[in-house]
Amino acid sequence: MARLYHEFEYEFPPAGSAYPEHLIDVLWNWAEYNAGQEMPVDVFRPRSKAQVAALVNPAFQASLRTEERRPVRFRAFLSSDSPKQLTVRFDAPLAYNTTELAKIAPTVDSAHRAIVVAPRSVDSDQLDILGIRDPTLSPSEHAPKRPRWEDLLGLFVKHYEWTVSVLAPGSVLVQTLGFPLELRHGRIRCPFPVHRIKYVRQWYREATAEGRLGDQTIAAALLGQAWQSILSEVCESHRGGAFLIAPDAPVSDLPLRIKYRLDSDVLIDTLKARMTVEPKLSHYLYAGKEIETTALDDAHCLQRGLVRAQNLLASFSSVDGAVVLSRDLRVIGFGAEITLSTPPSTDEVIQFGRHPDPVGIPPPKPLLDFGMRHRSAYHFCQALPGAIAFVISQDAAITVFCNTRRDPQADRSAAEVEMFEGLTPERWLM
Repeated sequence: MARLYHEFEYEFPPAGSAYPEHLIDVLWNWAEYNAGQEMPVDVFRPRSKAQVAALVNPAFQASLRTEERRPVRFRAFLSSDSPKQLTVRFDAPLAYNTTELAKIAPTVDSAHRAIVVAPRSVDSDQLDILGIRDPTLSPSEHAPKRPRWEDLLGLFVKHYEWTVSVLAPGSVLVQTLGFPLELRHGRIRCPFPVHRIKYVRQWYREATAEGRLGDQTIAAALLGQAWQSILSEVCESHRGGAFLIAPDAPVSDLPLRIKYRLDSDVLIDTLKARMTVEPKLSHYLYAGKEIETTALDDAHCLQRGLVRAQNLLASFSSVDGAVVLSRDLRVIGFGAEITLSTPPSTDEVIQFGRHPDPVGIPPPKPLLDFGMRHRSAYHFCQALPGAIAFVISQDAAITVFCNTRRDPQADRSAAEVEMFEGLTPERWLM
C-alpha cells in the first residue's frame, strides 16, 4: 500500500505486472479523492472512469508505434469543449485514437506545445482532438500565472490540467492535478525531477555558495534548471549516458581512466555570465518590476550561451564512457571508465533513498539485477564520500546514486550509498 498524498492510499500491482487498466484505476481513485479538494486553479476533470480510459489507452498504444521510423512522443491536455488556450484549431475535430496520435505527434514534440483533447459531447466519454496549444503563442488570462518569456529563459511552471505524455515505448505519464503518475515497463511509479533529491539540492547549494555566482537562491535554481535540461537532452537522444560528480580530490586519486581530459569552466562561466542580469531579471519576470530593454537583450544572449554550454555537456555523454565534473562544476573530462571492477556478490544489495513524496521506501534491490553501467556508478559512489552519479538508460530512464556521508545530518547507521529511480526528464514537472 503506497501513501500517495496525505490520506490517499493505493496498492500498486507488483513491479512488472502493471498494465494500462491498473494506471486507469489508480488515476480514477485519485480523481475521486480530489473531487472535494480545493485546487489553486479551476481545471477540467474527467467525468468518469471510462473517460480516463479513453485518455490513457490510445496514448499507451501510440507509444508502441513508430511513424516513418520515428518513435511517437507527444503531450496532450484534457480540456472542455471550449478550451481557454488553443493556438491552432482543426477545421474539424480529429478522433482521439492511436492512428491520429501517431501522425500528428511530430507537431508537438517539444516542452511547450501539446495536443488539446476534449469530450466529443457533454455526456460522452469519447474524446476528440481539437487542435494544438502553445501557451507562449496564445497566453490565457485564465491560465496559471506564467513568468514572461519563460520559454526563452528556460523556465517552466507547474501544470494542474490532466495531461498525458508519451516519453518512450510503453511509457505513459499522466499528470493529474499537479501530481504525476507513470506506467513504465509494467510498473506504476510516481516520477519526480532530480532537484527533489536532497543530496542533489545540497550539491547545487555548495556549487553556488559564498556568493561565487551572486544571489545563491537564484544561482542554485538556475543551476538546477540547467542540469535538468542537460539530463533531458540526453534522455531525448535515446543513446544513454552517465555523469559523475566527483568530490574535491586530485584527479589522479579518482578511480577513473579518463580518455578525454579537460579542465574546463565552461558551465560555471556561462552560469556566472547569466547571473549578471540577476536579480533584476527575476524581479521583472515574477514581480513585474520595471527593467531596461537592454537588460532583456543581454538576458536572451546570456541564456543562449548557457543553453549552448548545456548542449555541449550533453553531447559529451554520447561518447562511450562517463562525463566527469567536480562538485564546484569544473568539467574534468569525458569518455571516462570507472576502474573499480570488484565483481558483485550474490548477496550485495542497493538501498533506495526516500522518495520526496510520501510513497514509502522500496525494499533493497540486488546489485546483480543491474547492468555494468549502473554497477560501476554504484561502486564509484561507494568509494568516494560526496560522490553523485547520474545514469541515463537508452529508454530515457534516469537513476541517481548518492554517497550520503557528505551530509552532516545523515544517519551514520544508514547505507552510505542511496539509489533513486523513477526520475523524469520532463522539465515542466519541475
